[in-house]
Amino acid sequence: MKTLFKTCLLLCLFFVASCSKDTDDDEPEVHNYFMVGDTEYNLQAAVLEYGGSANGSILFDGYLYSLVMYSGGLVYKDLGSEGWTLSGEGNILQFFMFSDTGLSLEAGRYDFYPDEPYPTGTFAFGLYVINWDSAEDDSEAGDLIVSGRVTVAISDDIYEFTIECTGDSGIDVCGYYKGAVRYLNTYNTNAFVSKILKEPELWHFNP
Repeated sequence: MKTLFKTCLLLCLFFVASCSKDTDDDEPEVHNYFMVGDTEYNLQAAVLEYGGSANGSILFDGYLYSLVMYSGGLVYKDLGSEGWTLSGEGNILQFFMFSDTGLSLEAGRYDFYPDEPYPTGTFAFGLYVINWDSAEDDSEAGDLIVSGRVTVAISDDIYEFTIECTGDSGIDVCGYYKGAVRYLNTYNTNAFVSKILKEPELWHFNP
């Protein structure tokens, strides 16, 4: 299935088996994953991309972040003056979120909010992509996430994300991630809001 994911991802990079998962600090390894319906997909790493402040924008309040969680097989590549991009093959779960602070994504609950201006404590939308291949610009499946919540907890430098959402097709999208998160400050906010927040239909995946 050819998708528009590669083009949209480049634009934005420039600038629990249930919906909850209990963890035990004594466990040697945390199980990070997301589920689409009854199918589970592994998550290996996460990146938090800072998109800047509203700075008078009529589209959103506070500070914009993109949370990108992804599986093994994918890596972030530094393209120098052109920013960063994901490369390789794997699964991706991403949310566009609005926080009260520009220092980091603030702990708390982020609910889906459908209309601009997007207030803090919300996400505009999310997306998931299954078996995406950057070389072929091809994926097995994917959808927008247009309902639900993402809960964020922070302890020292460890982030914990609990995802309880629904995709545009009506399928439950749930997940859990706990671990260190890489921070990037690479967004061009003006390009981001004009190409993504105002045109979310770009993120639909065509069979």
